[in-house]
Amino acid sequence: MPVDYGGAEGLVLAADAAAAGFVYETAPDAVYRAAQSQVQLTLKADVLAIAIDERPYATRGHIDLDNSMASGGAGPYAGPPTPIAIGNLVAISWGYRTASGAQSSRMADVWIAGIEHRRTGGVSTLRLHVEGAWEILQRNTQRAQIVHAGGESYFAVLTRIFARAGLQLAGSSVSSRATSVTPQFTIAPGASGLEAIRAAIAVLADRVRLPPLAAALLTEPLPSAATQYTFGAAHALRDVRLRSEPSRAREVQTFGAAAYGEAIDFPNAALGLGECIQRRDLTSSTGGTAAATALAHLRQLALDTNAGRITVPPHCGLELLDVVDFTDALISVTTIKRRVAGITWCLDRTRGVYEQHIELGAM
Repeated sequence: MPVDYGGAEGLVLAADAAAAGFVYETAPDAVYRAAQSQVQLTLKADVLAIAIDERPYATRGHIDLDNSMASGGAGPYAGPPTPIAIGNLVAISWGYRTASGAQSSRMADVWIAGIEHRRTGGVSTLRLHVEGAWEILQRNTQRAQIVHAGGESYFAVLTRIFARAGLQLAGSSVSSRATSVTPQFTIAPGASGLEAIRAAIAVLADRVRLPPLAAALLTEPLPSAATQYTFGAAHALRDVRLRSEPSRAREVQTFGAAAYGEAIDFPNAALGLGECIQRRDLTSSTGGTAAATALAHLRQLALDTNAGRITVPPHCGLELLDVVDFTDALISVTTIKRRVAGITWCLDRTRGVYEQHIELGAM
């Protein structure tokens, strides 16, 4: 609960035990409070269009609301009604019809970043510009240097970075490096939480996915992971663009504390493709640990390889890093298996559009 208070004594936090009570921030000369209960508003009937783009380190988009007869015919929004306000959370659930009836699945949380009143001809809309947790981390800059002197694992360091932005990090099938390596890790003044996370992730074989409820999940996307969903049979493919290209790097060299290690992508190296990338990592004190650092960074670069795109009717529970496969006789006689690298969600009631563009990445 940010407050405009500049006293030297600081603030004391307290809260009522009941969920319907308040959270308090107190000082000798001031008391601030905020209700614990949530004010909610269902906007399903007013939604005209939604376009949201999810990427590994970015989530942005917009929601268009009918502003002509909003809220069940009560007239246009003269101003955004409570709780439509900049900074408030928006929970979006994508729906589908099944033999069991209407079902829905909630995507990663987004927050209102801007509000725009629009009129085109005789059509009035209220556009909510939204963004996700990565943008919150981008804005969360450090006022002073933060030093992790080597007593905490990478997972613990990442947990603290997320916590400073108000997000809770959990782990699921994380790499051994994430929990066993205790780095000397420094976050410079003015660095954003996103920059710090990317610096740590660069030497791990893990990625972060964003489930709902202001949460984050660290996991290692293994090349051998099993398929979680199949397109092309019961779930139609509208458009397929399958792409094959080499990873950015053919070799990564790590220079540690009096140690050296390397990792090589031999198919790329045999063709003379990709870069030779050199990294400095003082946490690596032996050739083995330096080689493990190099291998983890090589894996990160491989995950970023563009493997194409498919367009489908929405798979409402799909998330980044999921493993999917598909069959299309006009593309390949064999099943294609890829990892989800990006999702663009598209709903437009005025044009009858409801679909998903899925960016594919390497396994």
